[in-house]
Amino acid sequence: MMRGLVVLALFTVSCRDGCSRGAPSPARDPLLALVPAEARVVASVDLAKIRATAVWKRLSELVEEDPGDQKVLAELTARTGLDPMRQVHRVLAAFPEDARSKGEFALVIAGDQFDERRLAAYARDQADLRGRKIEQVTRGSRPLWTSRGVAAFFLGGTTFALGAGGWGERMADLADRTPVVKSAADDPDLGMLIRRVRMDRAIWFAAVVPMDVRRALIADPRYDSAASVTRMAGAIDLGPGLSAELVADLSNAADARALVQRIEESLSAARRNAKVLMLGLGPYLETVGAQAEGPSVRVSMTLRETQVNDLLSRLAGMARMARAQRKR
Repeated sequence: MMRGLVVLALFTVSCRDGCSRGAPSPARDPLLALVPAEARVVASVDLAKIRATAVWKRLSELVEEDPGDQKVLAELTARTGLDPMRQVHRVLAAFPEDARSKGEFALVIAGDQFDERRLAAYARDQADLRGRKIEQVTRGSRPLWTSRGVAAFFLGGTTFALGAGGWGERMADLADRTPVVKSAADDPDLGMLIRRVRMDRAIWFAAVVPMDVRRALIADPRYDSAASVTRMAGAIDLGPGLSAELVADLSNAADARALVQRIEESLSAARRNAKVLMLGLGPYLETVGAQAEGPSVRVSMTLRETQVNDLLSRLAGMARMARAQRKR
């Protein structure tokens, strides 16, 4: 999975002036401060920003077209008082170097006032339907809701934190500001990456590429140049058009130049691909550009508002087709 994310990121998005190594340090992120220091991949989605764009309107319309989605959301809101389409403001997810070994991950959600009692009751009912149990235990100064290695808690009524593989308990310690527990916000390598993106964007991510992922890329001749990538950071802005950017640091300048050449060759081949032409995606690929800057690679993609609307219409059509096939 991680290998796929790395390759996808390398062939889709890069960082401009906002990713300068000399950019000022951002304010301490309160959501990141709840994530254990072992995090090596962090991604943030600011739904409050996205809701102000035409993209959100189109996505909302797509959800409203599906009676099944509407039923689930209506039941959730009726039972808990939470409307995630309107009341969830930001979501942050984080993973360690090897999440597969113990299944560690962190998820932090910020939003309007969460009703812990009603949300916990709803979660317990849903767990019972699946033959699982959610239990309440105490960790430090707060209750934890636990089930099968996953632990979650509410913070200040406006934040929900969940962790697996032991991370939930450590996140509770971070929320209690236990001195001996360090967070991802204290990690210098991850902090350097995050400083290379503007954290006020709708979507951003930072990743220190795990060594096992690099070994897997080295073993695949299709991605040999990408195996030299040691870390990446990127961001996406939405509205009125779309701009996506990523910067990838490699081991040396030669590998950076080779990766740019590989990206350009892949883009050129994709533009001639029959399926790409049939789907009308060629114009979108024309907006992707890549360049090497010493041992770093920058890739960028910019779409006009009309292109974004057209792309959303195409994606909506694909979603409707997939939905219709599931019903058969």
